Formats: sequence, structure tokens, C-alpha cells
Amino acid sequence: MNTPNIGSLHKRITAVGSRVTCDPPPQDTDQDWLVLVDEKDFDGFAKSLIEQGWAVGGSLIPNDANYLPPNQRFNSFTLGVDNVIATASKEFHDRFLSASAMAKRLNLLKKEDRIALFQSVLYATVCDQAFIESTPLNDPFLEAA
Repeated sequence: MNTPNIGSLHKRITAVGSRVTCDPPPQDTDQDWLVLVDEKDFDGFAKSLIEQGWAVGGSLIPNDANYLPPNQRFNSFTLGVDNVIATASKEFHDRFLSASAMAKRLNLLKKEDRIALFQSVLYATVCDQAFIESTPLNDPFLEAA
């Protein structure tokens, strides 16, 4: 696994995704990289990737138009089999690594299970509404929380 050439405007780059968290690792998927960038360097980092031929994945939303709080923001870039998940948010970065560590520990082989875990850890969203709705209100576990 070779680290992609993304320049020097980053603080940390970590291999993430199913190739890292699954055992056995799938070989027919993209390689994902989580990249932490200083906020002051983020625009230059994104511009540098685009100039190198990386395509913006999703959308590159300007800060003044982004509805997500700064601690939940990221942008993705793709080149060949490599995907970069870039963020200037230390909180998002650390949560993403925590979710990756848990996915690896549980060896979540189903993509939908990994997505549910990441949604829960990153955004505290309900990943199984039917379960939440079926939980009795007098559940002692919920009352203790």
C-alpha cells in the first residue's frame, strides 16, 4: 500500500477504509486515506490536489455556504484507486479514526454495517430507526442512561 502523492500541506495521513478494517481485506475496492490539514492550509491543499488531477468527490462546499458545523466538515478527492478524505477538523479526524478502529475490532465485513457505525460515531445519527421505535419506553437499560 503506497501512500499517494498529496504534497506537503498536511499534518497527518492515515490509511483507512475496508482495506484496513476488514479481515480478509477486499482487493477490489478503492484505497481510502484520511488526511488532517491545518485550517489555514486547507484551501491551498485542495487547490494543489485539483492541480495534480484529483477530482473532487461529493462537493467542495465553501465555508460560508456549509450547513455542517466546522467540527463535522470534510472534503473528498479521488485519483485512480485512491480516495482522500480531507479535513481541518481535529474532532472529525479523531472520530473517524475511532470509528475505523471499532470497525476493525468488530471486523465489519458488510459495507452497510460500516456505514451505520460511521454515521453513529461521526454524527450521532440513528442507524436503525426500527430498533429505536420498537424499544419500550420502560426499558431499564434506557432509564439507567
